[in-house]
Amino acid sequence: MSNPEKKEDSGVLETAVRGRTMAIPEQYDGSCDWDEWLEHLEDAAFVNDWNEAEKLKWLPLSLSQKARSTFRQLPPSIRSSYRSCVTSLKERLDPPSNAAVYRAELENRRRHAQESWSDISRDIRRLVEKAYPTLSDDAKDIIGLDKFLNTLDRPELVLLVKQRNPKNIEEAVRAALEVESFMIRPVPDPAKNETSSDISRLTSCLERMQLRLEDIGQRMQAFQPKQHDRRATRTAYVLPLRKGWTPRPKLRKTVKLNAPPSLGQDGGYVTTTRKDPHPGSDLMAVVGKIDGCPTNILIDTGSAVTLVQSGIPTEPWRNGNLLAADGTHLTVSGKRWAKLEIGNQAFTHPVVIVENLVQQALLGRDFLRRFGCTLNIADAVLQISGESVRLMEATTARRKVDVIIEEDVTLAPFTECCVMVRTISAGNSHGPWLLEQRPEGRLPVAVARAVVHPREGCVPVQLLNPSGDKVTIHQGKVVATIEVVDPLPLERSLKTHVALPTAIEKLLDEVAQRTTSEKLDKLRGLLTDFADVFSTYDGDLGRTTRTEHHINTGDAQPIRLCPRRIPWHFREQMDGLLTDMINKDIIEPSTSPWTAPVVLVKKKDGNVRFCVDFRKLNLVTKKDSYPLPRIDETIDTLAGAEWFSTLDLTSGYWQVPVAKEDREKTAFCTPKGLYQFKVMPFGLCNARATFQRVMDLTLTGLKWKKCLVYLDDIVIFGRTFQEHLNNLAEILQRIRQSGLKLKPAKCRLCAKEIPFLGHIVYRDGVRTNPSKTEKVASWPTPTSTSEVRTFLGLASYYRRFVKSFASIARPLHRLTE
Repeated sequence: MSNPEKKEDSGVLETAVRGRTMAIPEQYDGSCDWDEWLEHLEDAAFVNDWNEAEKLKWLPLSLSQKARSTFRQLPPSIRSSYRSCVTSLKERLDPPSNAAVYRAELENRRRHAQESWSDISRDIRRLVEKAYPTLSDDAKDIIGLDKFLNTLDRPELVLLVKQRNPKNIEEAVRAALEVESFMIRPVPDPAKNETSSDISRLTSCLERMQLRLEDIGQRMQAFQPKQHDRRATRTAYVLPLRKGWTPRPKLRKTVKLNAPPSLGQDGGYVTTTRKDPHPGSDLMAVVGKIDGCPTNILIDTGSAVTLVQSGIPTEPWRNGNLLAADGTHLTVSGKRWAKLEIGNQAFTHPVVIVENLVQQALLGRDFLRRFGCTLNIADAVLQISGESVRLMEATTARRKVDVIIEEDVTLAPFTECCVMVRTISAGNSHGPWLLEQRPEGRLPVAVARAVVHPREGCVPVQLLNPSGDKVTIHQGKVVATIEVVDPLPLERSLKTHVALPTAIEKLLDEVAQRTTSEKLDKLRGLLTDFADVFSTYDGDLGRTTRTEHHINTGDAQPIRLCPRRIPWHFREQMDGLLTDMINKDIIEPSTSPWTAPVVLVKKKDGNVRFCVDFRKLNLVTKKDSYPLPRIDETIDTLAGAEWFSTLDLTSGYWQVPVAKEDREKTAFCTPKGLYQFKVMPFGLCNARATFQRVMDLTLTGLKWKKCLVYLDDIVIFGRTFQEHLNNLAEILQRIRQSGLKLKPAKCRLCAKEIPFLGHIVYRDGVRTNPSKTEKVASWPTPTSTSEVRTFLGLASYYRRFVKSFASIARPLHRLTE
């Protein structure tokens, strides 16, 4: 008896043999995503021009043995349809997992050994798609970018990538690749084998003699009658650190020209020169790079070692102090191996780090001898390893003076501070000097431009950290430069004052009653920077870009309900409400087949509240199970903090847009016509879940650490006032980036205790809110079963504060049975 399945397979194989250009799909073995593989199969079907029947024939052949067994277990009714087979196989081979599982996997994702940035970014995109299937593409990009930055495994890599401000994960991958390739440097090998051949020794000897002759020639030129062209030199020594020892200039004779390249010997002396370039100077220099930084490097055959300006040494300097012949100390930070790039070649060579060096770098005899350099002063050419490098006059080198940090400085996010820094060779000039940030310094902080007057080599510098991360600047780091200026006198000075909106001023007045003027000034400065985050008038609403509200009704038919009768004495108020919502861009005219009735509810002040009855729509809407935080866990997290602030959004729901394809489902009928919502209205079953998702996305990485959020209620906390201000700045920055707006009248800032979710939160913990407990105490006696249930629900809110609450409430529960 023949097997029909075998005939089908053989027929497909014959087709594959006949069609020599046929695209054969890869087999599905369960290691890849089912949806991605299915797209691959569909692409192959498109290329081969397969119909549904041919795709059904190829489907089992494109499955691995295990997956094919699953296919053969399908009922014949399902195996007769390609679409039915695909759907059933997906349910069996790739069952839908809980999004929480993918979120946990995404949270714990780390970079594996030898894993490329492209691979990890691709996996992060896959996990984001699985963990947040209902979010918009923009929201997924934000989450994926944040997670990718968290996988960067080195702090310096994180800082350099974040400085490039990537907008999405693709830009972050490119930045990581570029930065990482730049950070990979060849490991220098200090040990250099000396050649033993006679030719090499003779060549080295001739080169030393040539350098010696050139050195003597330059020294003789220094004694020409034209004294003003002579370069001013200071001879420095490495002095042994012995008590009572004084420098003696005659010890210069102990320096040997044929000494091996070294950073100094214990108890020895190393000569160097310090140059003060001026117009007309004939000093020679080359343009090069030191550790990738463009630098003007002075050629000095009179210096025994190579010197560079202050940097970050890898080894301490233990060979004594550098002292000039006139008694001036040269401050040595240490020594390290540096990568020097001159011409088209790169060299690894030891350098001494000198803070008060006038030139950016000084190339000494140790480098010239080690790499066989030939200096041709007549032609202004430096021969190095067979390459000719053009020399330039040292007067083209920088004329600015660097200023360096004397001790480690740490700046919290979005803060600034004033620190004293030391200048390099600015002397005791009273200035004035112009202080500016070095454009090529790539500092993670901003330096304020100012005119300063150095005193004993020290000047004040204002540093600003504009990022959301803590930044540390280490001792010895060059943060700015200064140069002599001739400022013009000003006839008058203008004092500016930034006026804050009235609503924010009222908020500050409320804070002024419980804090000092110093703290109030800091808070005022913060609110001035974030004044645009607060609504200044009734229609000043934000519009978030984090996500949109979707109304998934599946295949349900549009629901059309008849309008309800509106009393005549409410018509005028209703018209005013409609006009107001149109002006605020909340609603728009509609031609939708859906319609829901309007309900006007009278408020205590005599006005009416505009409501739409969406109960029928909610019945056919698929529910969103996004969780809301537990109130008890939320409140317990605040224990131990000293300072609190609460923020409230201005009509929070109306700041979340409704997806364009779902707006017609929010249509409602009025005497003036049919309208639909452009933003999320009240009354939709999934509105709370969407809004909580918006807030969680906005405050990703800050929740539970610096703030808590329950729907539109945000509480910020901190152990100290400064920490609290820093946290508040971060939250306001996130709210600004999300396009949301706050209502100042409902905000409370910098308080020792605050009301939150029906409780009073303060330093020692939480307690009940007296205004809420008063309502429980004054609740009227229930007269029916439903009223008993209502009272139990109200009283249970504070059950954690009542010992043996269950036993006390048991008699009331029995009444509801």
